[in-house]
Amino acid sequence: MAALAGLLLLTLVLRIAIIVLDGDRLYSDPDAYVRLATMLADGQGFSTADGIRPTAYRPVLYPLLLAIPLKLGLSAPTAVVLWNLVSGLTLVLATIGLAKECALHRRVCLLAGLLAAADPLMIRYTTEPMTENLCAALLTLSLLLLLRFVRTLGVRERPGIWATAIGAGTMLGLSALCRPVVLVSCVLLTLTLVVVSRSIQTESRSMSHRLVWVFFPAVVAAVTVSPWIIRNAFEFNALIPATTHGGYTLLLGNNSEFYDRVVSGMQPAWDGESLVRWQKNLGQQMTKAGVDQSDERAADQWMYRQAIREIGSQPGMAARAVLLRWKRFWAITPITSGTSLSPIAIYGVAAWYALAGIGLLSSLLRLRRNPAVLLLWVTVVSFVAVHSVYWTNTRMRAPLTGILIVLAITGWKNLTSSSQPADAGLTAVQ
Repeated sequence: MAALAGLLLLTLVLRIAIIVLDGDRLYSDPDAYVRLATMLADGQGFSTADGIRPTAYRPVLYPLLLAIPLKLGLSAPTAVVLWNLVSGLTLVLATIGLAKECALHRRVCLLAGLLAAADPLMIRYTTEPMTENLCAALLTLSLLLLLRFVRTLGVRERPGIWATAIGAGTMLGLSALCRPVVLVSCVLLTLTLVVVSRSIQTESRSMSHRLVWVFFPAVVAAVTVSPWIIRNAFEFNALIPATTHGGYTLLLGNNSEFYDRVVSGMQPAWDGESLVRWQKNLGQQMTKAGVDQSDERAADQWMYRQAIREIGSQPGMAARAVLLRWKRFWAITPITSGTSLSPIAIYGVAAWYALAGIGLLSSLLRLRRNPAVLLLWVTVVSFVAVHSVYWTNTRMRAPLTGILIVLAITGWKNLTSSSQPADAGLTAVQ
């Protein structure tokens, strides 16, 4: 308990330190979450800046959470700090629990929590009103509960099995309302659970009974997301399970300007002047095509079609763009030079993630022996698959922080152990 209390205190100290040093970012609003939260707190609904038209351009959960302290009279920066600190603490606890579910030693579990507390990416985004910290906490908690649920599949009348299944599905649904990519994760995890459940040898539950249980968290996740889908269907007369932002992010990473300037290697990152010019030209194209830009659904569909056309017209550059997105997703240092970090800090961060990468690769050796590792990797693969085509940078992997830490530690344990006993993850009840 003393070690755990120390970890939580360290989590707060590190995040409060970055808030003091880099607190100006709290007053920014790059993804308009604060504006959306303000509209909600003012009783104008989830709407555009004018309060007239409903919007589904951003996922709903983070603005909803920010709106609560705003409604209570707290300032926007205070609301952001509050939720990011709570998310940071939750991430540390969930990472420790996830490591435990992967059958790691107690001290190793505490090490996982320490790494989550000190992760550079998580600390960096403590000062911004964005979803990195919240989604990392929710997704790690989702996998913790899901692994705990899978351990009960072979036990009849296991105490708490209903609560665990509902909790896993609810957390997955909330994660999806924070980052829609989790919808893909949920599908792949469910399909993987079908395979994993077949390997559980037990007389306490029939195979058909277990298969029904396997789909239960996904059903709960769908129920959790359903109010957002119903609201969008009512407002837009269309099925919108995620957002109306997907077309733009797909086109942003698949257009001639981006291909020529960045994918070709001319520039390491898309400079602001060129990006603004492309965005202005995009608006003119939509107007010329007769697309009402205030109609989010129509604009989203038009941009999807444009992106698919761009990919089809330049398949070679599109393939190179996929490789570039993989590089960005797994980057261990900032891509651009516009960073306030000292060279020593940059090298330190690079070493941190390079060591984690070695552990990740080593963890692949345990895919067959430990179903828990398999399920964690399926979640990682779902993120990589989606961000192979959509606009991507390093922060897109932030929700996977707890999962990646546990996988890396599992891999390092594999490298440093002189003898390899059979893995115990998810096998206690088999």
